[in-house]
Amino acid sequence: MCGILGYICLSDKRPDLETFKKSLVLCSSRGTDATGFWTKETGSIKLDLDEEDFIKKFEKELKEGLKSSTMIAHCRATTKGTEKNNVNNHPHESEDYVLVHNGSIFRTDKLKDYNYKGECDSEIIVSYIQKYGPQQGLTEMFGSDGMAIAAVNKKTGMLYLFRNQNPTSLTIDKKNNILYFGSTFDILKPFYRYVKTM
Repeated sequence: MCGILGYICLSDKRPDLETFKKSLVLCSSRGTDATGFWTKETGSIKLDLDEEDFIKKFEKELKEGLKSSTMIAHCRATTKGTEKNNVNNHPHESEDYVLVHNGSIFRTDKLKDYNYKGECDSEIIVSYIQKYGPQQGLTEMFGSDGMAIAAVNKKTGMLYLFRNQNPTSLTIDKKNNILYFGSTFDILKPFYRYVKTM
């Protein structure tokens, strides 16, 4: 079990730092082995720290990241691949995509022609998306493994949300035109002001 969290802004408004930090703390109820996030401006920042120590260490980077129109974040509960090797922590990147994942990949085989960087099973998803594109790549895996993901095409900025068995919740801040997503409604509670939940 891991936690995913993030947003996409549909205007020039951006999330509040303190509110986002509260949500990240709630996200850690699903995993404290490692914490990380990605934005176009900061790239991937991740480390084997629980959310509180991560926020203390990377608050400046998190603040900078919140200037971005899109962010994906993750709190990890380790399955395959030790969190002490940072390449196993989320987000995972390929040439064109970056991804965070909740779930475990047991039945989908690794691609023979993909250069895997670590041992984390989540990297298999980004390899399929890189090779086949989001729709076909996830279709190839759909019947095999359960997952919830948030992925971004680094070149186009397109955000992809997908779930199969694992939970995902959405919250819309109608006042500021921001769509928030997370593994559970509880994770998104700090954003409930001016919002519609689905």
